[in-house]
Amino acid sequence: MKFLSGILLALSSITLVSTTHADQRIVGYSMNPASPIVQNHSSKYITDLVWFSVEPNTDSTIDTTNISEAGFNAIETMRSQHDIRIHLAVGGWGRCEGFAEATRTPESRATMIKDLVALCKKYSLDGIDYDWEFPENDQEYEQYSALLVETKAAIRSLKLKLSLAVSPWQRFPPEAIAALDRFHLMAYDYNGKHSDSKRSKKTVEKFIRQGAPAEKIFLGVPFYGRNLADRNQSASYKNLFEKHTLLRKTDEIDGIYFNGPNTIAEKKRFAQKKILGV
Repeated sequence: MKFLSGILLALSSITLVSTTHADQRIVGYSMNPASPIVQNHSSKYITDLVWFSVEPNTDSTIDTTNISEAGFNAIETMRSQHDIRIHLAVGGWGRCEGFAEATRTPESRATMIKDLVALCKKYSLDGIDYDWEFPENDQEYEQYSALLVETKAAIRSLKLKLSLAVSPWQRFPPEAIAALDRFHLMAYDYNGKHSDSKRSKKTVEKFIRQGAPAEKIFLGVPFYGRNLADRNQSASYKNLFEKHTLLRKTDEIDGIYFNGPNTIAEKKRFAQKKILGV
């Protein structure tokens, strides 16, 4: 995947990113770093792995039920073999119920941040990646922004990275943007053609107009398809390849829309032009 530039690929929960600069970034999200696909294939290409995920409890402590020692062992193997940086995902789809209460006060946010920093230290992690899906009102967005600013203050001296998995329609104030090292832009899961080039480019442009520096933006690309008539139905690349002969220009088959090689290459050229993801 070294040809990708400033692109963040969501491969059924893996996301990849790189730049044209010497210090390339290829970032992948994975629920299971011990899986053969991640261990034997993806780990050869990524520079950063975001492990999905822990979640905040309503008392501001961190629930680590969904991660395991086997996962940490797998990460250690990847790190020793490929020098991969590891980031801890916090939240994500279905794992965000505790965010509103956990971030309600400075004291509750401090408890949450303390637990996350302790996990980073315990497992020698390289960063924290927040994904609250989604704040429901202005107050909750204010809490989220405060969490970002306060987290950055807590981890700056530790030289940990702070990133945000962000949907196209979300907005953040200047102080939150300044606190972030990366915007992992989820430019997919729209209705219809859920990640076409036109809308992806518009999403990037919108975030730049809102004040996000291009070099902090990583453009999300899905490595799965969605049904055009029912977006709740998805198909993995593996499933598509097993059932069909796919050409480089193919983006749609049997009512399933996905990003084929030509579309990904077009997004890559756009990312290079905008100098995304430095």
